[in-house]
Amino acid sequence: MADEHEGVEGELQGQGVPALPDVSEFDEQLARLKTSAAGVKQKRAEDEQAVAKRRATEQSDAQSLGAGLQIAYAIIGFPVLGFLAGLGVDHFAGTQYWKGFLGFAGCVLAVVTAMVLIKQANSPK
Repeated sequence: MADEHEGVEGELQGQGVPALPDVSEFDEQLARLKTSAAGVKQKRAEDEQAVAKRRATEQSDAQSLGAGLQIAYAIIGFPVLGFLAGLGVDHFAGTQYWKGFLGFAGCVLAVVTAMVLIKQANSPK
């Protein structure tokens, strides 16, 4: 048993212990890791800004598309609706001038409505 303890004492005295690496090597690795982490954080922040900008642009585009469709439907719909209403009045009254008159009134209403919608679309929110 005495022989077994002698080997342990030799290891405790530094004979079997591996040499520790230089601390400056770990400092360099830590500095590289910090630099890499900072680069990743910066890239992530730039990506988030790009996504936010893209979302704002997409929202603005969607609002513009909606306003454009409203204007288009007004320009097409009001004259057609006026003409059809005039056609009905002419049919029941036995006249021939209401479809032209109400069709023209629908055109005027369409232009006024389009101007109002354009003004609303261009006004700051």
